[in-house]
Amino acid sequence: MIAYFISLFGGIIIGMVSAIPVGPVGLICIQRTLAKNKLSGIVTGIGSALADSTLAFVAAFSIKFILSFMHDNHIFLKIISALFLLFLGISAFFTNKKEKEIKKIESTLGFIQEVLSGYVMTITNPITTFVFLISFAGIS
Repeated sequence: MIAYFISLFGGIIIGMVSAIPVGPVGLICIQRTLAKNKLSGIVTGIGSALADSTLAFVAAFSIKFILSFMHDNHIFLKIISALFLLFLGISAFFTNKKEKEIKKIESTLGFIQEVLSGYVMTITNPITTFVFLISFAGIS
């Protein structure tokens, strides 16, 4: 029973260490909170937390399979992540100031889309995946 609580505590520590640094998803949560409202930032953070939970589950239960998949498809994963981040950067760059004010009022992104965007950005972030895999590999 004590070993169970020690493992649970170790998992909580790994989750906190990997989620504390402010990365691109954290910045998007902050940006959406400032541009729209608190709920929009929270919903995006929920999507990121779901992705972190998925990565922790996968890392804890199938490290060898995931490492071999990432090794075999690392170029494809890098291309997908880079294209997604490039798309976000270009769309943010070309967004007009007046359009931002209109979006603040009418809230074009629904909550489901915000959760999914937070999830996809976190799940495709290779650094987050790497941190979870290394953390659980070190404990196991």
